[in-house]
Amino acid sequence: MDRQSGRIEKRSPLNVPIWLTSLTNPGPFERAMTENISPAGARIVAPTRWPASEKIVMLCAPGCIANAEIIYSHALPYDANQFALGVRLQNSPAGWPVKAPDAAPSGT
Repeated sequence: MDRQSGRIEKRSPLNVPIWLTSLTNPGPFERAMTENISPAGARIVAPTRWPASEKIVMLCAPGCIANAEIIYSHALPYDANQFALGVRLQNSPAGWPVKAPDAAPSGT
């Protein structure tokens, strides 16, 4: 475990387009980009600040739909018009770009 962050799983630098909307108040999807990703969640750069604890729906690839929770949201120091979002997955969606090491391959 990374003692500084409290994370169990290592995050991998990976840029993947993501589309976000609120689970409780759905509206238009917002386009964002992952900065790093793990089997448990991701750090996403988005054009909107989202409230902590907000439940969201993420689309990340054809057939990949994930429910997640916003853990943190803060302005990027180098671009005040972009926000870093920490998200924790609420499930293990099919098609998520990173799998847990002990996860069985799909279709077996």
